[in-house]
Amino acid sequence: MLFRSILTLQGKHDEALGFSEQALGLSKTIFGADHKVTSNIKIMIANIYTGKHEHDKTLEWYRNALEWVNGELGRNDPSALVLLSKMASIHFEQHLYHDALELYQMALEGLKQTCEPGDSSILAVMSNMALTCQIMGRYDQALEAYTSLQQEMNHSAVLDPESQLQAMEHIAQIYSSQGRAEEALDQ
Repeated sequence: MLFRSILTLQGKHDEALGFSEQALGLSKTIFGADHKVTSNIKIMIANIYTGKHEHDKTLEWYRNALEWVNGELGRNDPSALVLLSKMASIHFEQHLYHDALELYQMALEGLKQTCEPGDSSILAVMSNMALTCQIMGRYDQALEAYTSLQQEMNHSAVLDPESQLQAMEHIAQIYSSQGRAEEALDQ
């Protein structure tokens, strides 16, 4: 796996895929198709396709891994929720904002049930949802999402002033674009 990681970092995605596919075959032989190790290798393959910007293949491999995670660990297992978030990010990169928002929402609902308030996974998904709403022109939803994000940041064990500032800047941008200068200045 280390060798695959090094190849990926060097941009040698095809070689990394070759090694990962060999590892997948070996894992299926040793552990079976429905095993955590096999599922993790599928996620690694998806990540390699992400690096190659082959979104359809990335999503295919993430879906394949998600089937195992949902079946074995449950839909609200953090692994499943992180995969949903990764899939949402792929849709976002493809400008499929509606699909991205739907997956982010599913991930957020589960994360709020399984993680502590202020968890970094929750914050990341909330931030992505807010930005997605903003790009879609759903400004009221974006404002609500950024405000909720700021509130959630207050529960975080790690104070991140940069993220808080970014959320405030986005809120100010939305107010400004709506001609609400006074409210923008308050941010």
